[in-house]
Amino acid sequence: MAGGAGLLAVAAIFALDAEAVIRAVDVWSGSKTYNHCFLILPICAYLAWERRDVLRKVEPSPFPLALIAILPFAMAWLLARFVSVLEAQQFALMGMAQVALLAILGLRAYRAAMFPLLYALFLIPSGDFLVRPLQDFTAAFAVGMLKLTGVPVYSDGIIIEVPAGTFVVAEACAGLRFLVASVAYGVLFAGLMYGSWRKRLVFVAASIVVPVIANGFRAYGLIVLAQLIDDQAAVDADHIVYGWGFFAAVTLLLTVVGVRFREDFTPPAPPGRSDRRAAPRRFAVTAAAAIVIAALAPAYLAWGDRDAEAITVAQIALPDIAGWADAAPTTDFRPEFGRPHAEVAKRYTAAGGEVDVFVGYFARQSSTRKLPRSLIGLAEESAWRRAGSGTATIDIGGEKVKVATERLVGRGGERLVWALYWVNGRFTASLLQAKIEQLKGELLGGRRDAAVLVLTTEARPSVGQAEQLLSNFGGKLDSLRTALAGMAAAAAAAAAAGR
Repeated sequence: MAGGAGLLAVAAIFALDAEAVIRAVDVWSGSKTYNHCFLILPICAYLAWERRDVLRKVEPSPFPLALIAILPFAMAWLLARFVSVLEAQQFALMGMAQVALLAILGLRAYRAAMFPLLYALFLIPSGDFLVRPLQDFTAAFAVGMLKLTGVPVYSDGIIIEVPAGTFVVAEACAGLRFLVASVAYGVLFAGLMYGSWRKRLVFVAASIVVPVIANGFRAYGLIVLAQLIDDQAAVDADHIVYGWGFFAAVTLLLTVVGVRFREDFTPPAPPGRSDRRAAPRRFAVTAAAAIVIAALAPAYLAWGDRDAEAITVAQIALPDIAGWADAAPTTDFRPEFGRPHAEVAKRYTAAGGEVDVFVGYFARQSSTRKLPRSLIGLAEESAWRRAGSGTATIDIGGEKVKVATERLVGRGGERLVWALYWVNGRFTASLLQAKIEQLKGELLGGRRDAAVLVLTTEARPSVGQAEQLLSNFGGKLDSLRTALAGMAAAAAAAAAAGR
């Protein structure tokens, strides 16, 4: 009865946000980085079967007091929906499901099954935010090793040039795919092989550190190989095969070393007295209570939410700026904003040069219409390569505002791109700050609209002069703030008319 009630509660909680569950499964099938997630549920089932003797000795007994702990996860889910952070929604759902199982099974039974239950956390496809740091680390590591071994090298961000040719540490080469699979494998191996927490933590830490460093050696090795055989094309064609062969060897090495320290142990029964068999009605009532408490947040959202897809926004009109003439925007560069309610582009020209301005406007954010997670990488990847990134500070109406900066190389030559968010009436380059401002707007009655602003110019006659041009133009963005505020009023009126 306890197992059936637990499964029912988990299924009902996941059904509260079926979209998040479906999108997780879509990621499993659509991204090679997370294909291994299809193995997680069978592994959880095996882990439960492997502990069957311990589980038989523990009698489930509901622990209704634990239901209170569902509320923080429900609030976290609600906030994640407000700011459209899908991973946070999925983790909050999993947290509610775990607490529901704790309440239904009781402390001793949940503890006996804790490893297979918590291993289900790997069902959540998480880690994409690590791609760019991993790219930067891999490039820096490879360049350092090339210099150490005497290979002539010039690097510009993730672009590495050696006599044999030019190499780019692309997103697929960042090592995230192997890192995610390695962590899942490391946790499984540590849980099965070791009884002491010290050894478990050491092996899991090795499963994180080793693949990151190994990916740096892989990139270095591929470049050296191209240098030795003087054939970059051959290495480029087979580098994925080389990479998987290398990582298979690294995993095998980790396993061989880990087995040498294996501990023969049997999972002990949780301490405490053995509970008497609980009445079936208690399991059913606890499961029903868990579902009702978990449903409070989605019910609140459904009551107060408006359909972002139904909002119609008039085209944004970018303002005229004194000292700058209007012109048609460049066709060489176009940022990708996702699905904004409105987009506009305009070129401003002056004696010092030309600045193209792109704006993506979101009247109300939702799971399908939301700000990009990063201001770096908005350009079409097939047409532009990132040569460097960082931040700069501009003065907008007396306010010092940071912007995300990026230097791109591609079909249109070399280009500087500066980008920032506009949320709740404020400019920021920080996604975290943008999400905080969005929460303020949602919960405290502020503005609910948002925008992404991109300023770009060709890096000529020099990068320094192009940066100065963008900085000078950035000081004129206060007039654009006024235009966006006007869009907020129009969007609110359109939303009110649609209700």
